[in-house]
Amino acid sequence: MATREGDHVDEVLSEWRRAYPSVDASPIGITGRVTRIALYSERSADDHLERYRLTPSGFEVLLALHASTPHQLSPTLLARVQQMSSAGITGLVDQLVALGLAARSRERHDRRRVQVSLTREGSEMVAVAGAGWRRNQQRLMRSLGADSVRSLDRLLGRLVRVVDPGFNGAHDGTSRKMVRIALHINTEAEATFSRFGVTHAGFQVLASLYRAGPPYRRSPSRVARGLMLSGAGLTGRMDQLERIGLLQRNRDRRAGGLPGIRREPRPAGGAEPGTGRTGHPQRAAPNGSPAG
Repeated sequence: MATREGDHVDEVLSEWRRAYPSVDASPIGITGRVTRIALYSERSADDHLERYRLTPSGFEVLLALHASTPHQLSPTLLARVQQMSSAGITGLVDQLVALGLAARSRERHDRRRVQVSLTREGSEMVAVAGAGWRRNQQRLMRSLGADSVRSLDRLLGRLVRVVDPGFNGAHDGTSRKMVRIALHINTEAEATFSRFGVTHAGFQVLASLYRAGPPYRRSPSRVARGLMLSGAGLTGRMDQLERIGLLQRNRDRRAGGLPGIRREPRPAGGAEPGTGRTGHPQRAAPNGSPAG
């Protein structure tokens, strides 16, 4: 459990140092905190925008239209700004049009080209929903102070340009930069762990059990709390891991029958979760994984 002097990521780093003393797990200090703050930021935005029947992606499209002149953009440019496929942006614009917040029109000089524009209701929504959205963002930054926020924003901007060299983040705030970096971290991690036949989400559960040390056992509630998951979310991950023989659920008699989970031992010479085929630790596994 995190203390007043540290956060959950400090606890994770301490556990990795005990489990893998020869491996430098310090990058988790950055990746873990960025992904956790981004997840918190996204959930906060979801909760706020839900009352307006909006998603964060839909609201960002409204913001992009509002910032343009004269409050309209082509679907192609919207897709590029939002880093979405053409099919994805089409579905998003469909939702906004159905809500009366955006409209489609054809260009006067080329009827084949379509423009997406902000309606009067859409402009009002940007003002109303945006005020509360900004308050939520500011609450995350208030404790740092203006100078620290500016420094953090510059550093995050450098990281964004590393993971996406072609991205222009001039209009992105600090929280949005974190979300973009977190997306890159999670995408890279998904590709890495898929080579071992597990998802990134599944690896996070296995990593939590592994860090606990022999007999690699923890209560589901502690795993869920560390990964910021609901009980149902953890159950889905455990079901998948149990089906492929990497996890076993049982009941702790000493705790009055409360369920516990443990990492299933692998045969001698077999690959451990997060290790290579020889059973020796792969140094990239803990370093490349967001804290969980």
